[in-house]
Amino acid sequence: MEHIAVPFGADGLREWRKGADWRNYMRGWNGLREADTRLTQARYVRYKDKVSSVVEPFYKGNTDISMKRIHNGKIKTFIDDEAGITLQELDELNYQLKQSAKLLNIKIDDNFPRVIVTTPNKMGNFSKSKMALGNYEAISNTLYVNKLLLSFESRMELLRSGDVPVSRSKLSTIVHELYHLLDARAYSKKYVKDIIKISKVKVDELEEKRYNIMDVSSYARKAMFLGRYDEAYTEYRTKQRLKNIKVEE
Repeated sequence: MEHIAVPFGADGLREWRKGADWRNYMRGWNGLREADTRLTQARYVRYKDKVSSVVEPFYKGNTDISMKRIHNGKIKTFIDDEAGITLQELDELNYQLKQSAKLLNIKIDDNFPRVIVTTPNKMGNFSKSKMALGNYEAISNTLYVNKLLLSFESRMELLRSGDVPVSRSKLSTIVHELYHLLDARAYSKKYVKDIIKISKVKVDELEEKRYNIMDVSSYARKAMFLGRYDEAYTEYRTKQRLKNIKVEE
């Protein structure tokens, strides 16, 4: 019978044995279906509008994207209706965004890009040969994030694909895209027109120092073949920035 002291406590057990009302001594008891709890209120993804979606052309120009905005602090975040997002994925997204911004000394304020989480089927890179994990669009100041980036299993599968990654850190995609943001801010209106020429000068300087940028990653190699020196140079910067960063996975 001493096990009864677990819900009642020693004092409660003693009074219960004297005939006192057990409900006055039951721990957490507050009537049927009204037991007190120490658990915090359940967390969940909160949409600003669960009914109406925002529809706009996708950055690739081949389709539209229908999405809804969610409550996510200072980060303007939209979720593709076809993608959806779990609380765990949202936590992962925020971790990658905040840690990457911190590494590059970028403030998360009103000037931070809006973020759109979308599906693997919609994402594609400039070579059209493989889906991209992220894309920054300077004109609209929008950061597109492939939902695969938010899954540990998907990231591990990509690392086993045979391509040479710029880094095994899960921050590499967001860091890469935020470097494009910094370039857009630095070169302003010249960004879209002159960034490839500006980046080629940087790549040539590296090659003069006998640095083989083709070895940075599989993506950098493809970029060099296609004359996308901005992408190759950004891969180089990403590798340099993350080389001493502890790999989280």
